[in-house]
Amino acid sequence: MNINNIHYLKSALMKNLHDLHLSSCKTSAEMKTEEKLFPDLFDQATAELRRSIALIIRGREREMIREIEDALVRIDRGEFGICQNCGDRISEKRLWAKPTSLLCLACKEKEEGEQRRRSALNNRAAMSLNNSWSGEFEKEAEFFPTH
Repeated sequence: MNINNIHYLKSALMKNLHDLHLSSCKTSAEMKTEEKLFPDLFDQATAELRRSIALIIRGREREMIREIEDALVRIDRGEFGICQNCGDRISEKRLWAKPTSLLCLACKEKEEGEQRRRSALNNRAAMSLNNSWSGEFEKEAEFFPTH
């Protein structure tokens, strides 16, 4: 990627970082003003739901801030656009789509494939555990007839 494009992306990342900081401050302020008790349980539940959503958004904002700050450090060190796994260049197309990318497309696809396999294994293990537990309940039901 040429230096002009890197400078452009750096400026865009800095603007996004600024916007995220402002949004984060706004979210914090809104959460503080919502801290009151409501006489109606439905109003209280709605306020708690809003607070939970705000916390989720705040967590995502913090993660995005960290990713952007890390990308800015990589730009300053001259490491921007280098895959952290294999050391190859990350394609310009990928960097334009997601300037905070740490991995080239091939390494990212490999990582996602491994995550899918682990998830499938975990799901199978959970289903197996569920089946073994239901078998235990059936055995207990034989000892305690309902009729």
